[in-house]
Amino acid sequence: MKSAIITNTNGTRTMLIASKKDQPSLEQAQSFVGGTVEMMPVLNPQYKNTVQVLANEEGRLQKNPIVNPSASSICGHPIVGDCVVLNGTARWK
Repeated sequence: MKSAIITNTNGTRTMLIASKKDQPSLEQAQSFVGGTVEMMPVLNPQYKNTVQVLANEEGRLQKNPIVNPSASSICGHPIVGDCVVLNGTARWK
C-alpha cells in the first residue's frame, strides 16, 4: 500500500491515499486509526464529494483529547486521533 503520512505537530497522523490500487483494506485502516473505522462527514465545501475521511469510530467516546488538525481542516469539524484520507480514485463504498 503506497501512501503519504502527515505527522501533525501534536503527534496525530493522517494517511493520504490517492489511488484505488493503494487504498487500505479494512484491517489496515483499523490498525492505522486504532479501532473500528467510521467514515466521517466532510462539511468543508472545498473537499465535499472529493474525499473520504476514515477515523476511529470510538475516538470521541474514548475521550481522545488530541484533535487531528489536518483531518479537521479537511472535514470542517473536529476529528480526533489518526485518520485515513481517500482521494483521487481511492474510495470506499
